[in-house]
Amino acid sequence: MIKNKNNKISKSLRNQYIYSILSVSIALSMLGSIIFIITSVRSIFDEMKEQANIIVEFSEMNKVEIDAFVADLKTKTYFKPNSIEIIKKEEALEKMKQEIGSELSELGMDNPFYDILTFNIHSQYITKKNLALIRAELIVNPIVQAVNYQELILENVAQNVNRIILVITISGIFFIILSIYLLHNTMKLSLMTKRFSVRTMQLVGATPNFISKPFIKSSIWIGVLGATLACIIIIIIFIGFIKFVPNLESGDMYSKTAVVILCVFIFGVLITGLSSYFIINRILRYKTDELYTLE
Repeated sequence: MIKNKNNKISKSLRNQYIYSILSVSIALSMLGSIIFIITSVRSIFDEMKEQANIIVEFSEMNKVEIDAFVADLKTKTYFKPNSIEIIKKEEALEKMKQEIGSELSELGMDNPFYDILTFNIHSQYITKKNLALIRAELIVNPIVQAVNYQELILENVAQNVNRIILVITISGIFFIILSIYLLHNTMKLSLMTKRFSVRTMQLVGATPNFISKPFIKSSIWIGVLGATLACIIIIIIFIGFIKFVPNLESGDMYSKTAVVILCVFIFGVLITGLSSYFIINRILRYKTDELYTLE
């Protein structure tokens, strides 16, 4: 009978331990996923903004001057590497011919196109003010006939992206606070069930440090195991995300994910350890009759 009772107690403690680990991992997974989504959404929108072309029209297509222009452009901080495309006016005319099905010369018209160069800029420079400055800087070059971009569209995209990111960030902060609450509450529920064991140790003369040490150590191990499981879940989410949006697969995205995983692991261990420390110290201050009224 005593053996069966001990088995039930052992099973109950094991189930409670597993429950604590799963609860911690769920809270940390939610926390890490929210942080990952916030950083990823910004990367997605930045990628979208950087697809917008800046179009430079040249008055004459002089190779030496064009090469000098391109070399100078590549030194600009706003320039996005490997985004230059040069389209000659003959190529543009050929495309138009394919679309309308006849030569412009047959209609008594000359080639209306200019030689053009298109390039992209980094997302942080896509603002009304910066675009105007870039246009003013390029247009002073004597070989440049005009600098064009879809001003209204780019401005609206930038504004809408900032609004969306703001909403997601505010929602993310809410869920981060919720995750912290869940982590703390999980440790509280786990330790409160052991409050009478804590009081028994007090009654036999154990010091507060001696009492709290094993509970804090156990909580930290719960944090380690829960954080490890959460990190595995976040890695799975990251792999699925990259398969869904392959354009975002880059060294920068991998480094961001690694930072998120590291932060989740450290945060999980810290919050479980600190929560258990404060909860145990609070239990130690309770009177014996107050322990029976705690939930």
